[in-house]
Amino acid sequence: VLDKNPIRRALGIATANALSQHIILNNKTYKYRIKLGVDPLNIVEVKSGDKIVMVGAFPPYIEKLREKSCDIKVFDTNLRAVAETGMPINPLNTLESALRMADVVIATGSSMVNGTIDNILENSRNAREIILVGPTASILPEILFRHGVTCVGGLMVKDSDAMMQVLKQAGGGKQLLERCGVKYTARADEY
Repeated sequence: VLDKNPIRRALGIATANALSQHIILNNKTYKYRIKLGVDPLNIVEVKSGDKIVMVGAFPPYIEKLREKSCDIKVFDTNLRAVAETGMPINPLNTLESALRMADVVIATGSSMVNGTIDNILENSRNAREIILVGPTASILPEILFRHGVTCVGGLMVKDSDAMMQVLKQAGGGKQLLERCGVKYTARADEY
């Protein structure tokens, strides 16, 4: 998980996620409540006018947040993904300052793989909510809670054979959710 090599780090995180799922499914003594079928944006309070910083372009989240008249800034190294959401492209060098002024930070679990999670958490200390989401965020949340994350939204695989088919077809999180998984959310205040 801590390896400098991104491929080894990705394999480590995938292994930690798989072990985490086993514990979540089979160990009823964990210290937090898992809400199956619930998306973090359904339980995290987002107010009109909140300054939202998204690290990773999440089109469904952008639509929900636009309805609440939030001030949304999206940062993603895939500039095409940002452009496809209709959001302006922000220069990457302003991410840290945007995080410092954010009320709510939403980051992809991929930030653990690409090595940006520490920077995101360090610069988000003033945020009311720090949400880590996506299939890569499906790790036991305690360590994330201890480092400032307030809500984790992961994906629990319910059908491993279907998951293998999705992966063989180069599918992503959306296909995993539709074909073989269920969203789940854990909150730090229920820890």
